[in-house]
Amino acid sequence: MRGVSSIALSAAAISWSNYVLPAFGLSARARAVVNTAAGLGAIGVLRARGYTHDELGLAHTGIRGGARFGTAAAGAVVAGYAVALAVPSLRAALATDERADGRDDFFEWILLHIPFGTVLSEELLFRSALSAVWNRELELPVAHTVHAVTFGLWHVAPARGSGDSVPAAVAVTGASALLFEWLHRRGGSVLAPALLHLATNIGGALAVRIATSRKSGE
Repeated sequence: MRGVSSIALSAAAISWSNYVLPAFGLSARARAVVNTAAGLGAIGVLRARGYTHDELGLAHTGIRGGARFGTAAAGAVVAGYAVALAVPSLRAALATDERADGRDDFFEWILLHIPFGTVLSEELLFRSALSAVWNRELELPVAHTVHAVTFGLWHVAPARGSGDSVPAAVAVTGASALLFEWLHRRGGSVLAPALLHLATNIGGALAVRIATSRKSGE
């Protein structure tokens, strides 16, 4: 039945992030490696099943458009963080998040865990592999809805682990999936959402670190 594999893959992704992976009890470094391998593995499976580089958002013809749209989106995010750091009240709000500043593995986090374990793995899995399957099997509005819901629920366990509000995390990440997928389609490559994703996560970590450092130096 059309769409059955889409729902099954969504359920598998949600189970992987919230039940299977946490059950292994891996370190942050090991999780980054495993998630990266999962993303690459998903691409390999779909390529073997006949999905094209264009469908997967990995064609070389999309690099220029992906870089252009992704850089513009990433630049807007970086500018936003710069403004937040320049405004005392906003900088103080950033400084209340002690997770980035208190990490002993901060530089490994922003150089390995975020780029590979989060951005590369999630963009390959969601904007490339799963998006290709959903777009083949489902009508576009349904595909977008499934994409947003799956990406939001993917973040339930991570939100619990970091002490964040689960409903808020699901809502924000679900909404971000729609933006990431729009960039994927507009830029013609998963490079576009990957650049925005990278700027958002690493930029946020650095902004908190800088804000906290300035607060402690006052």
